[in-house]
Amino acid sequence: MSCTGRLWTGLLVVSTLTAVLTAARSLGQDVGSSVPEALNAQDPSVTYRLDLMTNKLVPVSPNDRKVGYIYYHFSRRVNRWAWSCLQADGSFWYPFGEGTTQEGWRFDVRASREQVLDRIQDFPRLAKQMEETGRSACLSLQADGRWKIVGTGTALSIFNAQTGELWQAHGKDYIPVVHTGGKTWFVRNGRHYPSSSSASWQ
Repeated sequence: MSCTGRLWTGLLVVSTLTAVLTAARSLGQDVGSSVPEALNAQDPSVTYRLDLMTNKLVPVSPNDRKVGYIYYHFSRRVNRWAWSCLQADGSFWYPFGEGTTQEGWRFDVRASREQVLDRIQDFPRLAKQMEETGRSACLSLQADGRWKIVGTGTALSIFNAQTGELWQAHGKDYIPVVHTGGKTWFVRNGRHYPSSSSASWQ
């Protein structure tokens, strides 16, 4: 996974705060909100970033994209729009599947520290969680392609929508999650089950 691991480290805490707190403010509530308000991408040649300041998709040029960040693009791998992270060679990794959970700062948030400080008091639930746990707020990918703010204390993961493989964060790195029947999973209501599980027949 060339876009994971150390490429994700060394970013400012203020970016994390900006991503989740400004998203909550634009929706008028805290944990449980979904972003963006609409997946209105149309041109397959255009890549979009999730602007958590406005709760909208915003076009981003190839020269303005950042390695290791998450964008919305038309994936030729699965022939549909998908979220994924940009790799060092300029291509996108496999499309993210439902249940993928990531920290807010990974959405290429573009806002100043002053904006965060000005708005932080509008988000009591999320701000309290972050203060108590000392952890970043997270968003989880839903079946409809939007992200749900799930607060803090959530394990980070990536579900590969193309291969069915599941990866979980351990420290700075991501490792594949395997089960007794192999390494592929399916998802139901945001939860992942082994492909060989009896749940797949229910």
